[in-house]
Amino acid sequence: MDLNKIVNEVPNINLTISAGDLRDFATQLIDQTREDLEESIVRGRTDSLITTEEAMNKLRVCKTTLWRWKKRDYLRPVRVGGNERYRLSDINKILKGDDYE
Repeated sequence: MDLNKIVNEVPNINLTISAGDLRDFATQLIDQTREDLEESIVRGRTDSLITTEEAMNKLRVCKTTLWRWKKRDYLRPVRVGGNERYRLSDINKILKGDDYE
């Protein structure tokens, strides 16, 4: 039984599940979270940061658009010594059209 799939497809369903299924679900969530965190840590160690001007040029947007995206938490800059920098991987996700969170 794939509880994750059921929860995502029908979030308001009432279920009666066995302890074993609940344990398997918890293990699946823990494993997925671990993978996501490990990927995030590795990406954080190797991710390049670019300036605001470089981000504007790559995305072909103006500074106001970057500011608006920052306010909407669409593209979050990183503060480095009082300056804002953007993760190149975040820029590339937007350019590829991937869902960016």
